[in-house]
Amino acid sequence: MWGNAEGGFLNLSNWSSCSSALAIVPIYDGRGLNIRWNDIENMPRISQDLDLDAVVLVAHTTSVYGDTNVSLNVHFVVLLA
Repeated sequence: MWGNAEGGFLNLSNWSSCSSALAIVPIYDGRGLNIRWNDIENMPRISQDLDLDAVVLVAHTTSVYGDTNVSLNVHFVVLLA
């Protein structure tokens, strides 16, 4: 289960791999909706734990810095099913 006590946000700051950064990621409810990607911020938010078998879309960017460092920056999550 995903911890989601922040009312529609996924708080990654408790994960050991994210201990040096605060990452609060919004989780949107896209079930049964025609998703308009330019208007994503107006979609309803999820304020409960997601099931382990939930189908989600994770919007992220990937950055490479230095010779061997990779940064994955999660912007938002959409629950699809």
